[in-house]
Amino acid sequence: MGFLRRLFGTAAADDSEGPDDATTDEAIERAVAHIDPKLRLVAGYRRELRPPVRIALKFAREMAGRIPGPVTLSAGAWSTDPLLRLIFAAPTDIGQRLSRGQELQAYVNKRGAATSEIYVLFAARRDERTVLGAELHGNMVRTDVAQRTVSFAQHQATIPCATEEELRAEMERRAFVFLLNRVLARISGLKSRTRELEQQRAMLSTRLMLLKQRGGGLEDAFGPSENVSDVEVIERKLAENARYLESTKASVGTLDRYLDQARAVLSNPGDFLYLTEVQLRVNSMNQIIGPGAPGPAMEFNLVEVQLAEDPPRQGTVMVGRLPSGEVISRGDMLRDAERFL
Repeated sequence: MGFLRRLFGTAAADDSEGPDDATTDEAIERAVAHIDPKLRLVAGYRRELRPPVRIALKFAREMAGRIPGPVTLSAGAWSTDPLLRLIFAAPTDIGQRLSRGQELQAYVNKRGAATSEIYVLFAARRDERTVLGAELHGNMVRTDVAQRTVSFAQHQATIPCATEEELRAEMERRAFVFLLNRVLARISGLKSRTRELEQQRAMLSTRLMLLKQRGGGLEDAFGPSENVSDVEVIERKLAENARYLESTKASVGTLDRYLDQARAVLSNPGDFLYLTEVQLRVNSMNQIIGPGAPGPAMEFNLVEVQLAEDPPRQGTVMVGRLPSGEVISRGDMLRDAERFL
C-alpha cells in the first residue's frame, strides 16, 4: 500500500478515530522534511508534533469528504443538469474552459486512450452583482428594477485522477501540504519582519547619532542645530523598535520556535483552510430569487473552499467526472483560435 493510502486511508475508514500512530509518525516526518529537516535535531520533536499533526490529518480527511460530487461535466449533460446550466452559459463552454488547464492536458497526453473518464477537482469563482432589469408590476413593465444575478468565472479542472477514491486521497494530501506551506509562510513572514525591524533600528540609530553630533559648523549661524523634541521622538521609536524586535526574534529565532509555528498552524487548520455552504435560489436567467418571490425557481446548495492566503482566495468546488472526449487538445484549441485572427 502506497504512502497516500497509508497516510490518509480510504473513505471506508472510521474518521472518528483519526490516524493511527504509524500513519501519524510518517506524516510527521513528511512535515519536518517540508518545513526544515534540521527540526529532527530538536529533542522530542515527534512528541511535540504528534497531537497537531493528528488534528491536521483528520481535518484534511473530513474536508475532502465534504466536497460534493461526482458531477458529470459534459456538454451532453448540460441540458438536463440545472447545476451545469447555472455554472456554464453554454454546453460548449464545458470542454472549452476546462481544457485550458495544463495539468489536465498533461494527464490526457500521458494516459492517451487508456482512460474513458477523468475525475477532477472542479472549481469556479462565484460572482454576484446587482443590475437593472425589467419586471412586470401589474399591467406595467418596469425597466429600472434592481436585480441580483449570479455567474461563474475562472472555471478550472485540476488534480486529474483515474478514480474518485484516488482524487479524494490526493485532495487530502494537498490540504495537508497547504497547511505546511502556511507554516513556512509564517516563518518567512517573521524573518522578513525581523529584517525590516533591524533595518529600521539602524536608520533610527544613525539619525539619532547625527542629531546629537550636529553643531560647531556653519549651521550654528542659523540658530540651535539640535532639536530636543526630535531626539526624544527618535529615542522613543528606538525603544518601541527594540520591544518589537525582541518579540519577533523570540517567535522565530530557534528551531524550537519553528516547532511553535508548526503547532500553531496544524492545531488550528480551520483558521487557514475551510469550507462554507452557499444556498442559492435562482430562476432560469440566473437571477437570485427571494424565498417568498413568485414564479419558478431552482435551489442549489453549493460548497465553497476558502484559502487564507495573501490575498485570500475562494471558489465553488465539487468533484467532477469528465469524459475524456470532452477534453480539447491544445493543438485543436490553437487552431480554433487562429480562425478568429
